[in-house]
Amino acid sequence: SLHDALPICLPGETPETLRTTSDFIQELGLDEMNISKFSPLHGAPIWDECAAGVGGEMIEDWFLRHRGPYETVFVRDPVPLGTGGALAHAMPLVRSNPFLVLNGDSFCEIDPERLLRFHTRKRARATIAVTHDDTREDTGMVALGEGDRVVSMVEKPRTRTANYHNAGVYLFDRAVSRLFPDRPAWSLERDLFPQLVTQQLYGFVTASPLHDIGTPERLAHFREIWKDTSAYFPASLLHQTQGSMSR
Repeated sequence: SLHDALPICLPGETPETLRTTSDFIQELGLDEMNISKFSPLHGAPIWDECAAGVGGEMIEDWFLRHRGPYETVFVRDPVPLGTGGALAHAMPLVRSNPFLVLNGDSFCEIDPERLLRFHTRKRARATIAVTHDDTREDTGMVALGEGDRVVSMVEKPRTRTANYHNAGVYLFDRAVSRLFPDRPAWSLERDLFPQLVTQQLYGFVTASPLHDIGTPERLAHFREIWKDTSAYFPASLLHQTQGSMSR
């Protein structure tokens, strides 16, 4: 079975962004999904807003009214915990191995079955979906070495020295929880992935474009692009090329 942990309720989250995320989730064929409210680290501009619980009720109400063919479990952070702390808080409810984690403020079309086969074939501790997109400069930078091994990963660097972008789709072995920092609030991108670079961390390369849908304006732009089918490879071609662009 395949389990997903999904952070949502990011800045600018609306019923429209939730609908886009929900439609994508239903295409993945999940057996179970944990929904964890996004929380920034202390000191971030939206700390006070998230700490007050703004938007949590809207998120839960929307998903309860639009049930999909999967079990939905909501996990509320007692205080803002960051992307990593929120995952650690939800881990007691994760039942599958490996398990899938998705960012809720971006969209990148991934074939989950190919992702799982790639992860299994590599005997990976963790697999991160990456995409080559020269138009994006506000994402995590990922460098791949021989055999699709991740050799470096830097979250939103000022200067880009690698061509792959973090697509916000991760497949983790449960054993990675032993590497979680011993503190409540922390970041997956800054605190966990640098440790995993020295372990079995692999990049699953996709030709699918990466879209930011975290604000109403960016969601509206995404919808206009989505209407233009010429902006995309056919789904079959996308899925055929996923897993490694080098083979």
